[in-house]
Amino acid sequence: MGNGRSTSSKRKLRSHSVAEGDSHAPPGDPLTHSQPSDGEKCSDPGNIDATPPNPPRPLPKKRKKVVLVLQDGSKAEEPDVIEPIIEKPQPEKTQMGLAYEEIVLLIPQALSDGTQRVTIKLCDADFKTTLDLIHETIGCKDVARKPELSYKLSNASAKAPTFNLRVEGDWEGCLESVEQAEAGKKKGGTALSVPVMIIVPEIYLLSLRSCTSKRKAPQTASSVGGKRGWKKAPALIDLDNDYSDDLGDDDGRDDDDLLEREQKMLESLENTLSTCQKCGPSLYCKIDKSGQHVALSMNQRRGWAMSLALNTHGVTLHSPPKSPLFSAFHGVGSTPTSITPTSQPVPQTPVSPAPMSDMWGMAFPSMLAMMMNNRMSLVNHSSMVAPLPSTTRDPLPIPSSDPPAPEGGLYPSIADFLTSLIAQYPKHFTEDRLIGEEFKMSAGNARFLLKEVKDEMKRIARAKGKRQ
Repeated sequence: MGNGRSTSSKRKLRSHSVAEGDSHAPPGDPLTHSQPSDGEKCSDPGNIDATPPNPPRPLPKKRKKVVLVLQDGSKAEEPDVIEPIIEKPQPEKTQMGLAYEEIVLLIPQALSDGTQRVTIKLCDADFKTTLDLIHETIGCKDVARKPELSYKLSNASAKAPTFNLRVEGDWEGCLESVEQAEAGKKKGGTALSVPVMIIVPEIYLLSLRSCTSKRKAPQTASSVGGKRGWKKAPALIDLDNDYSDDLGDDDGRDDDDLLEREQKMLESLENTLSTCQKCGPSLYCKIDKSGQHVALSMNQRRGWAMSLALNTHGVTLHSPPKSPLFSAFHGVGSTPTSITPTSQPVPQTPVSPAPMSDMWGMAFPSMLAMMMNNRMSLVNHSSMVAPLPSTTRDPLPIPSSDPPAPEGGLYPSIADFLTSLIAQYPKHFTEDRLIGEEFKMSAGNARFLLKEVKDEMKRIARAKGKRQ
């Protein structure tokens, strides 16, 4: 009985894979070469004589496979036991770059002395959208002329320079500056937001307030009754016209390009006008409506060339512009007696005896008539030049074949210059601006005209230097 129970217990132990360290296993038993499983013990409640196995050894991270022999004689492999890998918690990374995925702008307003705080999400912060939002906050969305913007970070010093904000590249540079500033400004490991101050010229805000309220800027005084105590109000900007500033960098390049085109057109025009078989190549001849040959002056040729350079409608190398200078070629009812050959320069006096208002009165009626689209009658061209001798004098001799003498004046007439000026700036001079008390001009237009006169003199001087 005892041997039978012992044999039965041993068979049961074999089925449970208790082999290694079992002193009762018979020699040659294949189970003696198998490895015990993890934590597996030899336990049989019916086997009293069974010897407990040796204590298990420490398990490696990965061991060999164990073959199990079941009661029915089949074998099975125990799966590998791999020690699980426990991931250590990683420390939270500090957020670098722009904080909270937003950017804060401090924008001044024209209707108040305060500054508006505006928050923009970076996903919506493209340059065009941001620029429209800035203009809307300032209050200049509905005016023609927009301000020249610049910016500075709020943590910058008072003496730190400002940066332009005109093109998309400037806006990208602003975002990079904010990112660098926020990366270096932390509190508790978190990046803090750095607002951006939008800077608008003070004269623009003052002009916008005056334009919005329809009131002139008041004068300030430190004392009453004394001239020294009064401060002159600054000159306001004309916001109704979108032309570049007086100190713009593009003006010089545009003027040079226009001067170059004018010079090319002048050469082509003179080559065309010098092909007259009757007058010869020495005169720049043009046949008027009455069939007479008229030698064009330098002022007329330059005015014609300027219109060609500006691509004026209806002006070609054979068709002059419709201006008072060429009324003999376009005007209705012109007669040969009313035409003076321009090869004979009109006498000019160094100082005009007429007052300043008379000079403007002679120049602006023609310009006003052109801008009103022929709604007013044109001023007679003869009223814009110096008085001529009596028409009863002997007819002038036919121009000789010699080259024409140098012109008496270096600069063109006011009417010729204003004609080209209107073509360049058709929106600057409007009907309501020109209809005024004295000169029919506003203060802004007067300053603009004086500036253009000076620029025209410089362009003529440069052109004369190139021709020489």
